[in-house]
Amino acid sequence: MRKILVFIVTSISAQLVFGQGVITVNDYMKDYSRVLETQGKPVNNPIIFNSNQLEIWTHDTIPDDSLGIWKEQLKYYKNQKQKGLNIYALSPRMDYTYNSKYSRSYNDGPLWSGRGSTIGLNAGIKLKWGPVSGILYPNFYHSQNKFFKTQSPGQTGLSPRQNNLNYQLSNQIDWVQIFGFGSFSEFDWGQSNISVELGALKVKFGNENMWWGPSVLNPIMMSNTAPGFVHLNIGTSKPIRTKYGDFEINSFWGKLNESDFFEEIPSSEKRFISGLSFGYRPSFSGFLKGFSIGLGRILYKDWPSGGLALGDAFLSLKNLDPTSSVGPTGGLINDDTDQYISMDLRWIFEQAGAEFYFEWVRNDFWLNFKDLVQEPEHGSVFSLGLQKTFNSPGGEFKFLFEHTTLATTRTREIRDSGDIYTHSVIRQGFTHEGFLLGAPIGPGSKSQIIRLDKYNSKGKLGFSIQKIRFNDNYFWRRYGPTGQFQRHDVEWNFGIESVHFFRNYEFSGKFIYSRRMNWHFYENLDVNNFQILTSVKWHITNKPLLTLFNKN
Repeated sequence: MRKILVFIVTSISAQLVFGQGVITVNDYMKDYSRVLETQGKPVNNPIIFNSNQLEIWTHDTIPDDSLGIWKEQLKYYKNQKQKGLNIYALSPRMDYTYNSKYSRSYNDGPLWSGRGSTIGLNAGIKLKWGPVSGILYPNFYHSQNKFFKTQSPGQTGLSPRQNNLNYQLSNQIDWVQIFGFGSFSEFDWGQSNISVELGALKVKFGNENMWWGPSVLNPIMMSNTAPGFVHLNIGTSKPIRTKYGDFEINSFWGKLNESDFFEEIPSSEKRFISGLSFGYRPSFSGFLKGFSIGLGRILYKDWPSGGLALGDAFLSLKNLDPTSSVGPTGGLINDDTDQYISMDLRWIFEQAGAEFYFEWVRNDFWLNFKDLVQEPEHGSVFSLGLQKTFNSPGGEFKFLFEHTTLATTRTREIRDSGDIYTHSVIRQGFTHEGFLLGAPIGPGSKSQIIRLDKYNSKGKLGFSIQKIRFNDNYFWRRYGPTGQFQRHDVEWNFGIESVHFFRNYEFSGKFIYSRRMNWHFYENLDVNNFQILTSVKWHITNKPLLTLFNKN
């Protein structure tokens, strides 16, 4: 039987010679592009606004000797410039995930990895005709979804659905802990879009994920944890280079959906979201070489009952009056729009083969400039990290450290500040279809991770240790006053991962052993979880499947 399967796969590989790679969620090519950047290679990475369909090697012709030890694999991702209308078969990918004790689903886009087995499949086509591009790359997955114990209700005012399946430590977020009581299958449009590129301007409409900022594992503003949502994006196709530096600007407008496990109020099932980001990388100073700064703002609100108005197109520029939403004692008066603002810093030191990055996000308004200066930390969270690469005869090593804090600061003791991603009026919070849009560790949590990867021409091997302390905000509200300091919900994760290239295939595997202590804040309820993640990606070649309207 094995010989028959090998024969079939080999035969198909030999006959199909059409295809093109596409960078998707959970893709190792993005991590590798960061390695190339720290080495001073001319990679076209964005400054702050990352799209999962961004082809890093699209816009400029980059010499092969600048693509490092993975250059043979990167040829599948290089943009083709054939004349006429060209249609490519995109490289299919299959994912398998297994969780032994509870769900663990971080930065895997439309796929939700519940307890038990989950299988996902991505496949599609790409159309390219001059400045017009279209990608159809949907996702289908099936989840065994075995039941596991969720938190006991810790809040009042929960609907029957929330009591059973949703996040039970807050009634101000639509964050699903388990999607029903049995196996299910799901279809999602995945990383699909259509775009028009006009010089430095790009207009795109689609369903793909967006990733904001430099954080590697826990981006606070936008991550790959949720499925992509329908949106329109207008911005620069790549950073615009001037004698003063590189500039990048992007804006988007989209629709967020409620999950099936939150409320049963039809009028509040969808929200309108808008965002604006600006990135700058100076070039006039040798001292600032490799430095970049990004600013971002995202606002969302309930979808207007009468439909969107013209003014909603400028929501991300709207100057919301803080005095109308915050009273003299810090209490909320009127807060029908939730805001997130961010500042990102990144500094690449090519000679040292290293980079430092920092992401700061605030989700509360300030009363005036004096308030901002006195308590800039109010309602704010942050993430910081360091990456360092080392060259060796057998390959290249990369060391990563990242720390993320989503816990509220002490200013909350004297003035209101909600948990990040939650909201008292827009009660679904910063979510889409029951998934978090931001950092996967969730509101109030803290994470530290150390990871060491070794890259060679055949792939990579990596080891990691991570600690997550879940929802400190809830812990201090519930158990802090009684001095129960040993009830922190803490997870230790020990992981090993491997990527292997074989001909035109990419094989990846990851094993994570998790030790969860005081699970759901129950003292001495310690459990073990084993997670296995595997994927296979099949690159055919980068030749077009079909060419039309080629006058030559």
